[in-house]
Amino acid sequence: MRLRVRLYGTLARDLLGESGVSELRVELPNGSRVRDLLAHLGIPSGGGEVVIGNNRVLSPEARLRDTASVSVFQALAGG
Repeated sequence: MRLRVRLYGTLARDLLGESGVSELRVELPNGSRVRDLLAHLGIPSGGGEVVIGNNRVLSPEARLRDTASVSVFQALAGG
């Protein structure tokens, strides 16, 4: 399956460098889940990242759909 993934915050810088690019194309096996995408990107599980697809927050166990557009936001802290 093919996905368009947009990274936000420090994830874009940490994973893609200082190039200013924050979007990439990812190919995963059919039936992959959000946790599989995060592992593919090298994002440790349980890091508090928020993944949004189809205008919904997706759990780590949610299945992804082919040609989906997914946004991954860094974990936030503060108050």
